[in-house]
Amino acid sequence: MAVQHTGRTKPSSLTVAFFNANGIRDQKEEIVYFLRDHDVDIMLVQETFLKPSVRDPKIANYTLVRNDRLTGPKGGTLIYYKRSLHCIPLDTPPLANLEASVCRIALTGHPPVIIASAYQPPQKPLLEADISALLNLGPSVVIAGDLNTILKDIRLNINSIETFIELCSDHRPIVLELGRSAGEVPQTKTIVDWRKLKVKLESTNSQHLDSIPDKIDSPEEANRAISALSTHLTSAVEEWSRKVRVSSDRYTKLPADVRRLIRAKNSATVIARQITKSGYVLCKTRLNNAL
Repeated sequence: MAVQHTGRTKPSSLTVAFFNANGIRDQKEEIVYFLRDHDVDIMLVQETFLKPSVRDPKIANYTLVRNDRLTGPKGGTLIYYKRSLHCIPLDTPPLANLEASVCRIALTGHPPVIIASAYQPPQKPLLEADISALLNLGPSVVIAGDLNTILKDIRLNINSIETFIELCSDHRPIVLELGRSAGEVPQTKTIVDWRKLKVKLESTNSQHLDSIPDKIDSPEEANRAISALSTHLTSAVEEWSRKVRVSSDRYTKLPADVRRLIRAKNSATVIARQITKSGYVLCKTRLNNAL
């Protein structure tokens, strides 16, 4: 296995996507948008069609683990995971028919989880021994790919599992949301609207400030003035602050109108490819111009 990269974030929930790419090289740009748009922590890709002589299809702020098919065309599996995650690649165990790439991620409040991107060639039978080899890699395992999803001792809620008409393949990508256990409080952080807070503090129209006399003649009056000023500052900060869920994603999400155009482009690409080559080219050209 190549160089192992250890991140630092141990999340308590995961967004896992899996997708049969039917060839990854010509759609890396669309995958970049998909990862950002859906805030994907880990993406499992099957049928990459990559060979050892082909360079890694790297994506900024993600580390990849790949396992190419060495004999015959097509095949191959790959995993993208955020560099900020405490995740490391693992060697794939010997498998007879199954193809897989494997990594291990550390979580908060949950044992480490083995995650495998698995592809079962349709012309070969699915062997119980291959599945067992992956399940035996650890106490908690997620296997996802063309053989759907297998979960072993995952103590996270399945908040959602959704199929999207996006990316350029005859297979649709699936996003699996693994959430916190019941009763667990999500981590939050405070966001301050500094521009509006500045305007608020520049204004003297405040009942707290009105209670402060123009002249202070005693320590008691000074203490009351300090208390009023502190209350005014606290009230202003609370008014223009809000709590949001902490995310390990470093990307700034694209504007909503741009995301809609990207979805429309990807959806039209999939549909147009099923019609005619000329229709596909015309549709993709128009949406690229719009973007």
